Amino acid sequence: MIVEGESGEPIKRLPDEFWLSHTNVLCDGSFKLLHYLDPYGDTTFNALMFDDLIVDLAHLKIKLPTDGTRIDDVLALVLECKKEVHTYLKFYGD
Repeated sequence: MIVEGESGEPIKRLPDEFWLSHTNVLCDGSFKLLHYLDPYGDTTFNALMFDDLIVDLAHLKIKLPTDGTRIDDVLALVLECKKEVHTYLKFYGD
């Protein structure tokens, strides 16, 4: 996972690959945006999506408490993105 600028230049990235202990939880219909994560392709979130993404991540942390540290790392990147203009949070799939 990486934060990219307007022209796709990397700004910040997580030191490790982002993964969840149970990816099937994303398909249960309770997530507004996270159910769009494509494990095999790339998924990009923009500034208009960050507030909903924050809600989804908080909900995910409740559903997968053992993944809390990794989810907090993603949440921190989203909050950083909210402070800047023209930043994107990108999940790269396989």
